[in-house]
Order: sequence, then structure tokens, then C-alpha cells
Amino acid sequence: MSAGRNSRRRRRKRGWGSQLLRVLCVLALGAALYYGATVFFQVETVAVSGNSRYTQEQIIEAAGIQTGDNLFRMNKNRMAQDVLQKLPYIEELTIRRGYPNSVIIQVKEWAAAARVEKPDARPDYVDETAELAQEDWLISVGGKLLETASADSQGIEVTGLTVLAPRAGTGLAVPQEEQGKLSALLTLLQNLNTREELDRVSLVDLSSAACMVLRYDGRFTVKMSYSKDIGYQLRVLAEVAKDQLEGQTGTVDLTQKDYAAGFTPD
Repeated sequence: MSAGRNSRRRRRKRGWGSQLLRVLCVLALGAALYYGATVFFQVETVAVSGNSRYTQEQIIEAAGIQTGDNLFRMNKNRMAQDVLQKLPYIEELTIRRGYPNSVIIQVKEWAAAARVEKPDARPDYVDETAELAQEDWLISVGGKLLETASADSQGIEVTGLTVLAPRAGTGLAVPQEEQGKLSALLTLLQNLNTREELDRVSLVDLSSAACMVLRYDGRFTVKMSYSKDIGYQLRVLAEVAKDQLEGQTGTVDLTQKDYAAGFTPD
């Protein structure tokens, strides 16, 4: 009986010893992998593509990448947000790790699509403490604030919005009461960009609650509905301007219920 108990004790001791050895091996392997990743996977080169307005050095600095940084410790989402905020003309970017020692950044830059004029006065529905824009601002197709506009800035002139607390690199913000107008403006800009027709519109006036008013091709004042499909309205406008109103000037009304477009000559 005594010999049997002693044998069981020895087996238990050997079992605990083997488990401890396995744990130590796992820890040693983890330490080796961590050390290897720290030593061998360090940033040596950064490749940037798609940039024209900003230099490679500006983009790398905005991302906060430095030679010797560890690839595994990089927070790509934070880096991307830093770039988008610090360099407003970059609309999209991707950051990839190129093992064993490189970072690959691809950017997409946007030109200014429109110039949003500062509000003439504070609307009654805007709180007195709210910060209003004191200068005109350039925005991208997606509504991102790029920079304050200079006297010779290009882009569609936009009036009738109350720009709140503008900051370069952030989205265009307006009061809740103007959200519908802002949504219509962004949809309009995106459709014009897709159709490659941004240069056909020189003015978008959002002052009226009933409709937005465009200056189109330098010949037409166009009334567009906020509620109708804006892409459809643009297609109707392009067809009418080309096929039926060539050489004419006047007002095109796309807000009517009973017909696609009405025309009143000057």
C-alpha cells in the first residue's frame, strides 16, 4: 500500500513538472516572437501614391510615421483619421503594411467643388451662442470643408446655408432646420461630379424653402425640387437644354407635378 501511494505521488509531481515546462515553453516562444517582431518588422520605407497637391513628406508627417516604427504596433485607423483631418484635400486613403519593413499609402485627392458663402445674417432658429462662419468656405464633392476661400477661388457659388463652426477637414455643418437643403446640395454635387458636369453649374441658391435655384450653362435659371430625384432632374435638364432649347435663354422649371420641365424664355 505504501509503495503504491509513493508511486502516485511521484507521478503527480512529474505531471506538475511537465505542465510547468509547457507553460514556460509557451512563454518563451511568445517572448521570442515579440522580440522578433520588434527587431525585424520595423519601418524602413514608406511609399505614397495618388498625391498631387500634397507631397509625400507632408502625408507621412500627417500620418505620424517614422523610420524604425514597429509595423505591428501601427494603428492604421488613427493614422488615416489624422491624415484626413490635417490634409483636407485628401478625401480617401488606404494604409497597408508591406512586410517585412514598408508602409504603403494610397490617397485620393479632391479639388474644390463649391464655394459656400458665409451667412448674411443669423436666422431666428439659430441660437445666439452658435458660431457662424465669418468667411466663405471651399468644400469637396462630399461636403468636406477644405479651406477658406480666397478672392480668386474656383467652384460653384452656394448661397442660402448657415455654416456652423467651420473647421478645415471636417464636414459642412448647418442647423437642423437646413439639413434637408444640405442633403440636396451634396446629392446635387455628387450627381454633377458623376456626370462630369460640375463646370456647367455656376450658382446654387438654397435660400428658398420651396426649391433650389441653379444657374446652368450660363443661359438658364433652373428651379429644382428638393424632394424629387435629383439625378432624374439633371438628366431631364441636360436633354431639354440640348434638344429643345439650344441657343435660347430663360427659366427652366423642374418642380411641376404634371410635366417634367417647363420653360419661360427671357
